[in-house]
Amino acid sequence: TGTISYASSTDIQVPSDLEMDDILVSEGTYVEKGTLLATVDKTSLAVCIADVEEAISELDSTITSELSSSTTQYVTSGVSGTVEKIYGNAGDSVEDIMVENGALMLVKNGDETIKVIGSDGIITSVNVSEGSSVSASTRVFTIDSDAQSGEYLQAVKDREELVSILETLISIKKNGGITASVEGMVEAINVSGSASENNTSSEAMIDDVKYSAY
Repeated sequence: TGTISYASSTDIQVPSDLEMDDILVSEGTYVEKGTLLATVDKTSLAVCIADVEEAISELDSTITSELSSSTTQYVTSGVSGTVEKIYGNAGDSVEDIMVENGALMLVKNGDETIKVIGSDGIITSVNVSEGSSVSASTRVFTIDSDAQSGEYLQAVKDREELVSILETLISIKKNGGITASVEGMVEAINVSGSASENNTSSEAMIDDVKYSAY
């Protein structure tokens, strides 16, 4: 995304492929809140809005899918061997068992004793007994976990960022271009392409505008 940033730490983020028509201010220009800084290509703006809306819709599907997925998880033994000691029982908190014993279960593998561990959730069933033989993939515990997946958390974060960008794009559409959110003095204008002040270029894209807020 391109960025219009201010000394007051107020940032306006827009997609980097949003094309500028005219840059209406120059370095050293004093601007009031609401001052039009740049006009944008309407077709480019419409495409950007549609792209962001589509991306948000896709993230909504991911979020819904992750929320509706089963919270049932399994703890596997991780190694083959014989179950030597079981610390966790149905109804126990995984965290509590780990704090108290440092493991959910011990598995004897040759001369080594391996700790079977977990991180969160409630044990709903213990699927083996002491003395049982297990393979590395044996599901020794069934866990009910309300922990949110990494994919879900990332989707929520990405959605929040896109919603912010969409709000900015809608504001640009409503105001007829990119406007100053606070009053201040323009310090720098950085653009990609060949646009300059009052010079129309459908290939120009705004990267950064900085000014000191009063």
